[in-house]
Amino acid sequence: MSKVMLVQPWNYHDEGIKEHDLAHEWRNGPYSLLLLATQLRKHNHEVVVVDMTRDLVVLKGNVEVTLNKFSKSIRQFMPDIIGFGFFSIHYFEVRRAIEVAKQTCTKIGIQPLFIAGGIHASIEPKGTIKDLGFDYSFVGEADLGILQLADGQKPETISGILGPKMVEYDRGEGISPLDSLPFPDWSLCDYQFYAHPSFAKLKFKKARILDVIMGRGCVHRCAFCAYNALSRVRYYSAEYIVEQIEYMKKTYNIDGIYFIDSSIGNNQRLIHEFCELMIQRGISKRIEWYGNMRANQVNEELLKLMWHAGCRYLFYGFESGSQRVLKLMAKGVKVEANYKAAELHNKLKFPYNASMLFGYPGERDEDILQSFEFLRKTKPPSIGINWYVPLPGSSDYNKLKAEGKISTNDPREWRRIGEVNSSRIYSDISEIRFRELSTQAERLAYVDIPMTLYSTWGFKAFSQRNSSIENKSRLSLSNFATFGLKLLRSVYDSLSRKEIIMPFMNKFKQLQFMKFWQGSDDKYSKYDATKWETPFTLLRKKWKKVPAANDRISTERLLLLPDKELLELWQNIREEATTGPAFGVRGWYHLIYKNILCNKQVMDVGSGLGIDGITFAQYGARITFVDVVESNILLLKRLCKLLGLTNLDFCYMEDIGSLSALPTDYDVIWCQGSLINAPFNVIRQEAQELLKHLPVAGRWIELAYPKIRWERDGKLPFHRWGEKTDGGAPWIEWYDLEKIMNRLCPAKFDVVLHFNFCNDEFNWFDLIRRQ
Repeated sequence: MSKVMLVQPWNYHDEGIKEHDLAHEWRNGPYSLLLLATQLRKHNHEVVVVDMTRDLVVLKGNVEVTLNKFSKSIRQFMPDIIGFGFFSIHYFEVRRAIEVAKQTCTKIGIQPLFIAGGIHASIEPKGTIKDLGFDYSFVGEADLGILQLADGQKPETISGILGPKMVEYDRGEGISPLDSLPFPDWSLCDYQFYAHPSFAKLKFKKARILDVIMGRGCVHRCAFCAYNALSRVRYYSAEYIVEQIEYMKKTYNIDGIYFIDSSIGNNQRLIHEFCELMIQRGISKRIEWYGNMRANQVNEELLKLMWHAGCRYLFYGFESGSQRVLKLMAKGVKVEANYKAAELHNKLKFPYNASMLFGYPGERDEDILQSFEFLRKTKPPSIGINWYVPLPGSSDYNKLKAEGKISTNDPREWRRIGEVNSSRIYSDISEIRFRELSTQAERLAYVDIPMTLYSTWGFKAFSQRNSSIENKSRLSLSNFATFGLKLLRSVYDSLSRKEIIMPFMNKFKQLQFMKFWQGSDDKYSKYDATKWETPFTLLRKKWKKVPAANDRISTERLLLLPDKELLELWQNIREEATTGPAFGVRGWYHLIYKNILCNKQVMDVGSGLGIDGITFAQYGARITFVDVVESNILLLKRLCKLLGLTNLDFCYMEDIGSLSALPTDYDVIWCQGSLINAPFNVIRQEAQELLKHLPVAGRWIELAYPKIRWERDGKLPFHRWGEKTDGGAPWIEWYDLEKIMNRLCPAKFDVVLHFNFCNDEFNWFDLIRRQ
């Protein structure tokens, strides 16, 4: 019997991130390692899975602590074999982990075999041994080879293993039939981490989802895909898959499964048999499922069958609206099939994702414009915009490497060619033009189309048309989950691009507008903006009770709670305020701005319970909390201490002069609803004082209420400002872009992002100061 330790490296994107919102993050478990681990244990070998991806997140982004935990696991387990499964993008993380492992083994006097597996090891086995310090490298599948190795067979005699002195090698022998394998044992890792209720995979509802696979390999040979780098094509039986789903539902209490196959339509007989069996056994009523599909593999009959069988979401790699590019990709799909599949889903209201790939070698300007046309015509409910990367294991990778366009002599290349939406451009378009088109694509996909669709897509329409199944869940504003992650890059990269940073008004228009708002006919001009005692008294009176999900709560009362109860209550309030139905109101911008604000100096004006400021601080922003209510500030100090947050400042805004004590320069001034509860002339002086702390190139980000909502909710008279903050008209001032610009005048701003959302409930303003 051997003791085998299987290791999944960490994701470098998680380094330094102290807090993660698992409710909006898509994370796949170490599925391949679990298959091997379960197989080893079935044959009486002792096995442990070290999941450093999970560990780094749980340990709040601390790489050293994560590596120390790994070292401790080695000391406790004393393995005979240590195997890593990884992609090329994990090159540096694996190298560092190997160094720690070898140092630990030397100290405790053991000499385990270090084995590499996965796509990188299969594609570059010699370099994996030479550069990363492994003893042997698996090429292809390792189900049988890892057993033979654990049983004591010499590595050089095992099919699919390459050693440092071996010249020739072959791909590992694939196990067959697949049904002979045991169900992967998810208890070997922290499956609750991966099954955490999340919107990330499904978009329209929070679900507990784990991964499943229908088969191995792919019948297609797309030039950009690395799916066939490990396996030849074969499948599990429908009975095996359905029984596995039943087992997972019972054992792990999940409510959804995601097929990670390149396409679940590759075997048409299998998908039909699977659907019919799910219906026959009644499992389709107890668990939902989702997967990837090719456009030329569906028809209306199959989609209806899949819906009845529990399928609720499909992901299509449409890639391009240009037939020329699809041919270059060796996609094997006509652009007409893309249109037909999208139109079928639109007709049936069957939710789907349209994944588009830009920057392919040989792609031209007109090809990208054809993709824009495809998206505008089909209007998918969820869209993904991706830059092309030559994934190791794909035929593109081999071609570009042979042409000298990829140089793996530089270790940094492994991260660059594995990083989707990286800085490298491979298409036949200039870099400047490609970046312009890429930004247009992201705005089209994550702003324009979702804004027109969020109220028209839902399951109820599909169910009534195609079955008796009732499902009241709606996509609604949860389309912002897609909107968020991708717009992040668009918003940040756009700061230097003229096509979306546009000067707003000329000088004449600004002067005319200011004259209107400062005229004697203004119903609230009688308030003297220099007399701040009354305004602050009114605001302070109302904001002692701060918004908490669908209710209001007094911060003075919260301060009386014990630490544990206070922290638990606050965390529940944040969850309710940012997930589920509230995601479309607040959660989406946490998703977008958490990385944008990382390491930035941010003034959070009107912090309240600190839902925004604390969240961004946990993601690395340097926050200054500013509030007109002293108990709010005291509560924030206590919460931050309980959460272990440092490098924060707090400002109780007793009067307008309190702001003068703050640092001169902030990267961002964040005003989420704090400047919209007083009339224009009253609040303008505070805005002008805040601007003293925002230099050129600083961001002003603000949420406000549109005029249409003010009119719809009762037109609360301006002279009654401060009387209400909830119920009826909950504010006293509405804002459009013109009013925001003029309140900030004479400072001048360019528009990074501006839109109306949530059925005219809110306006969003993201501006960059240009003078």
